[in-house]
Parts: sequence; structure tokens; C-alpha cells
Amino acid sequence: HSFPTRRSSDLMKKVLLFVIVILLVGVLLFADYSIKNNKVYFKEKIIKGADTKTFKEINYEYSKDKSNVYYYGEKIDDANPETFKEINDAGLFYIDKRNVFFKGQKIKGADVKTFKLLNNGPYSKDKNYIFFKEVLIDDADYESFEATDSICARDKNGVFYKGARMEKDDTLNSCVKYYQNK
Repeated sequence: HSFPTRRSSDLMKKVLLFVIVILLVGVLLFADYSIKNNKVYFKEKIIKGADTKTFKEINYEYSKDKSNVYYYGEKIDDANPETFKEINDAGLFYIDKRNVFFKGQKIKGADVKTFKLLNNGPYSKDKNYIFFKEVLIDDADYESFEATDSICARDKNGVFYKGARMEKDDTLNSCVKYYQNK
């Protein structure tokens, strides 16, 4: 049996310290949001009206302060910072007490109380409508609609590719093949 020597233990500590330093430098160099001179920035652009005392980064895309929510540094209209939260692990869909958002865009017509993702998105539905990302799919049959994956879906009348109805004689297999060839 070989036991770690003091020398190998010191080396391990140095390697671990090096890794930590590299990670910290990476976080600082690639941070998109920052506060300098009592102003909030996204990259090098000032976020007008952002409150430096309450500002916090949610992730690299989203941030908020006491009054607003921001997507890539741009204010999201009608977003409530107190109730704004992520609803899927991919960070694409967010919800607040009044609205549903996809990539910073309000999903018009979406009912917050009944909104749910199908297969973790980007297809979704509420009590009235079916959506692909932030777009209403108005020609889908609500009762029979089913998202089979993130790109393809179907209802009793046919198949959808990225939210658009495919030709009448297309099948789910042709949708999958179509998107694999893209």
C-alpha cells in the first residue's frame, strides 16, 4: 500500500487552489451583469432605472430589482419582480402572478393559473390554448393535442413541427425525420 506523502498532499492543495482561482476568474470575466459607480450594467451597457441596492442576477439572462425584471439587460414589460420565477429547468419559461414569459416575451393570452408545460416545453397549454414557445397554435385540436418531444407534436388532425402544422399526409415519423435532417 502506498500512503499519500506530505509532498503529494501539498500538490493536491495547490491543484485545488488553482482550479478554484480559475473558476472565480471565469465567473468574473464572463459575468454579464455588474454594478459599477452606482449603476447597473449588462455587459457594458447601463440598465436605465435599475436599483443598485435591490438588484440581483437570477441567471445569465435574467435579473431583477425591487421594481422590474430584465432579460439580457432589457426591462420586461408587465413582469412582477416579487412573484417572477422559473417554471422549467431549462430557464426558458417564467411566470409571475399575472403573466407567463418565454425568453423575456410575454405569452399573450396565456392563463397563469392553468398554464403548464408539455414534456418540459417548448409546447405548453392552459385551459384555453396551446402554445409553441410564445406563439399561440390556433389550428390545434385542444382535446387531442399531444407534444411528443420538444419539436414534434400531434393532434387528431395531423402533425406539428415547431408549432406549425405539417402537410395533411405527414406522420409523426416524417416530422422526426424532417427535424433530424435540419
